[in-house]
Amino acid sequence: MCATTGTTPSGTPPGSPPGGSSGGTGLCCDCPAEDDFTTDGNGTYYSSPMDDPSWPLNNKAHIKIERSGKSGTVTVTKTFELSYTNGAETDEAGNGAKVKSAITKAFGTWESKAGSYKIQVEQPGCPKQKLKIKFKSSEVASAPDIAIDVDGTADDPADPLRSYVEEGTAMTFYVTAADIEWTMIHELGHTLGLPDEYSYDRPTNTAPVLTYKGASDPDESVTLSASAIPPDDPAQFAFDNTTVMGQDSDTTHPKYLYYWIAIEVDRILRSEGVIAVVKVV
Repeated sequence: MCATTGTTPSGTPPGSPPGGSSGGTGLCCDCPAEDDFTTDGNGTYYSSPMDDPSWPLNNKAHIKIERSGKSGTVTVTKTFELSYTNGAETDEAGNGAKVKSAITKAFGTWESKAGSYKIQVEQPGCPKQKLKIKFKSSEVASAPDIAIDVDGTADDPADPLRSYVEEGTAMTFYVTAADIEWTMIHELGHTLGLPDEYSYDRPTNTAPVLTYKGASDPDESVTLSASAIPPDDPAQFAFDNTTVMGQDSDTTHPKYLYYWIAIEVDRILRSEGVIAVVKVV
């Protein structure tokens, strides 16, 4: 929270400048703002005919906004707690180290790919601010953002184990499976409230369309292309997309995968009394 002092605006903005003493209400205020949040991405970050609204992908995290002049940062921090089952408990130190390393590298990838983009905050009468995107993670002993069950079940090449996320806040991670580093990158995307960009068993011959929602950006629709991986039922069709949330081992991060950050920044700034155009550029 801070007073109404801040950068002097250029020109005369429309209407009367806001008053009060709460954080962010001052004209062109560079006050920091932060919040814990839990948001169901289905319906908030995206809409899709493939997803069941009764099975949400919640994005539970902490976000911190720091602004100064024309720049600043938006930092997303997630906490995680590890538990061990099905043989993984026989080497908690070794298996825990593998998973923690995968988490660090995965968030490093999400941040590195975000280097091509900025969260732009444009407040009337004030300079545009372009904020860098950062990701952090930390292990906690209780009440995590992501509860990760490290599973030691032996992988079977004929029927490979596939790690998965439930409701965005619980992950089963098979530590013996192949390519655990890319798998963690993809699964963390689900904990950010993002959907799969593939479908292997939809009973339709029409390619599914995902629509990602922006804050001040126009919504972006993505039509999934045909997949080389056949569905279980030969009468059905398979679709895929060449992004990290679609095709196996792909690390393409389109701009729309970061739209949700603009949505959360917009929400927090509005709670502080700042009405601005917030988008990913």
